[in-house]
Formats: sequence, structure tokens, C-alpha cells
Amino acid sequence: MIRIGLSILTDNIALGAFHDSADQHASAKCHENTREAIMKDLQDWIRSADTKESILWLYGPAGCGKSSIVRTFAQWCIDAKVLAASFFCSRESELSPGRDKSRKIMPTIVYQIIQYFPQIAEDVLRAVERDPVIFSRSMDTQLDNLIMGPLHNAKTSGAGLNCGLVIIDGVDELHDPREQKQLILSISLALQKVSVPLRFMISSRPEREIREGFKEVSQLSITRQIGLGNGYKPDEDIRRFVESGFDEIRKNHPTADSLDNWPHDSAIDYLVKKSSGQFLYAASLMRFISSQDHLPAERLQAICASRPHGSTDQVSPFTELDALYAHAFSSVKNIEETLRLLQFIILLPPSLKSPRTLEEFALLPRGKARGLLMDLHSIVYVPEVNGLPPETRGSKCE
Repeated sequence: MIRIGLSILTDNIALGAFHDSADQHASAKCHENTREAIMKDLQDWIRSADTKESILWLYGPAGCGKSSIVRTFAQWCIDAKVLAASFFCSRESELSPGRDKSRKIMPTIVYQIIQYFPQIAEDVLRAVERDPVIFSRSMDTQLDNLIMGPLHNAKTSGAGLNCGLVIIDGVDELHDPREQKQLILSISLALQKVSVPLRFMISSRPEREIREGFKEVSQLSITRQIGLGNGYKPDEDIRRFVESGFDEIRKNHPTADSLDNWPHDSAIDYLVKKSSGQFLYAASLMRFISSQDHLPAERLQAICASRPHGSTDQVSPFTELDALYAHAFSSVKNIEETLRLLQFIILLPPSLKSPRTLEEFALLPRGKARGLLMDLHSIVYVPEVNGLPPETRGSKCE
């Protein structure tokens, strides 16, 4: 029989937010032999026994590969047996709701922590049973009563507790910006009150509310900030990623026998430069070039000939990505019907984004959606149907 406290706890968690949930399983991790410098810094931080920096903020712009780094580090922490809990925020996961709500963070973390620290499980579950609506209370109250208090009591009673890490990725994905700031303030103040064997790693874009939160707690001297800038030499990592992608194309593309001594070093230099440290851009390039339905050499040549719209002294890397998308759209034969279909892809929830459902909404004949999107696989995910029975075909287009 499941005790009441555990039942209340599990009813309030976001299942898809775990590092090893089904939602996270296919998510990208860092490519082999890349991001070694930042990974070493993260590992050194969590290994350090005497640091007072119990909170680490990893930040950077969209597309720079933050979540890939965090997932890779989370796996390292699992192997090192130091990952106490994780929560991967997301506004887009319709199939596992709650990942954009701060009210789901604490119960999800608490559930994992009592498995990492079984010594406190009884105290935590009793606290939940004494106050069955505790997860409707403030984050400060939940932290004090379900994490900090039980850990502090166990520590002072002489229980052997190994230091554990809590990872919260994508805080900027929380729906309410005020919740983003409050999360930072609550964790920082809780760690300042009592000494517990727990550290927190938070990753996000440097959004205004998050910056303000870390600015307010900076005087506590318990935070460390790591920005994913040029200090970590992203160009070198992107070069390894791109070169590995071309190796894969030369081995496995249907036209591989025509790709000897391809591409020229100058083409790789161009792609690295145009990626501007943004892994999103580099990954989009390689998906575009490696299309099984096109000639890689022609696609690479087209990319190298493309230019962003407009010209300024400081061109955003996303302007370069726009140029790639513009070229992808330039090959679409029926642009009006394709743009109409894309409107439904953007507006409809993921559960309604199967090719067949999109065809019904757009009043298109069966099979038309795949045909219209055939030249857009580099920017729109269209799932394969080979080997699937008709009743299960039509996963979401993204």
C-alpha cells in the first residue's frame, strides 16, 4: 500500500522533466570531443569540497547549446553518482505538461531527492502528510520544510550524506517571468540559511528577470556565473562537429562514392565562421547538407553562395540562420500552399501535428503535406512512416 505522503507527492510532479524521462531520451547531448573546456569547469566546480559557491548559473543566448551541455553534464553526474535531482523546463512539451510551471519544480525535485538521500525520506513524507496542501504553498515554505530542514536535521544527527547536485535547465522557459526570478531568490536564500550537502546548477538565457534575480543575491557570495562566450572557443568545437558531420556524409550518403576529397577546407572555414559560435546554426547547416534526397555538394555550394538580408556592421547569427531558411524556402515549388500549411504547424498543438491531421485542417488531399514539406526537412521535422501500421502513422511535424 502506497503511503499517503508519497501519493500526494507523485500527484504533483512533472514526469517529463526528469533527466531520464522519455521526453528527454532523444534530446541532443554534446558531440564527442566538443565542449571539453566547459565540461571540465563544471566538473571541477561540483568536485570542489571547499567552495562556497553552492549555486552555478550557466547562461547564453538561444542556439548556443546550453541544454546539450546540461544534458551531457547530467549524464556525467549520474555516472559520478552526484546527481540528486533535475528539472528540464519547457514550454513546448504538450505530452508532459507542467514543465513551464514553477509549482511543479519543487515536488519533482523532492521526489528525486528522497531517492538520493533515503535518510530523509521518512521526515519528508511525514511533512507532506501533516500538510497535504503543502505544494500549494510558497516555494520558500516547500524548500524549508521538504528539503533544507530534513537535510539539515540529518546532517546534524550524524547521518553520512554525500553532496548532491540539483540541475534546473531552461529557467527562461517558465511561463511567468516573475516565477523565474522568484525561483532564484528562494533557492539562494534557503541555501544561505542552513548548511546542507546540496548544490544547484541553473541554466537559462540571460533574460531580464533572471539577471535581476542573480544581481539581488550577488552579495550573498554563494553564486558562480558562467557565460558561454568566446572564452570557451566555440569555433573549435563547431569545427569538430562540422568535420564529423562531413565524415558521416562521406560514409553513409547515397552519393558517397562521388564525394572523395570533399569538401574543401575553405568551405569548412566558411561554415564555422558563419555559425558565429551558435550550435543551432551549425546543426541546421549539417541537416540541410546531409539530406538523403539531395546532392550534398550542391547544397553546400548553395549555402556558401547565400547571404543574409540586409547588411550591418554587427550581423546577428540568427540573421545568418534566416538566410539559410530563405534559401530552403526558395526551392519550394508551391510556396503559397506550403506557407498555408506551415501556418497550421505553427498554430496547432503538437498532438494535432500529424501530416494527416494537418491535411484535414488545410483541406489538402491525402499525402499532399509530405510532398509540400519535402524540401523543408532541414527546418521542419516530418516523421518517417516506413514500417508503421496505418493506424499509428502520422507523428507530429515540428
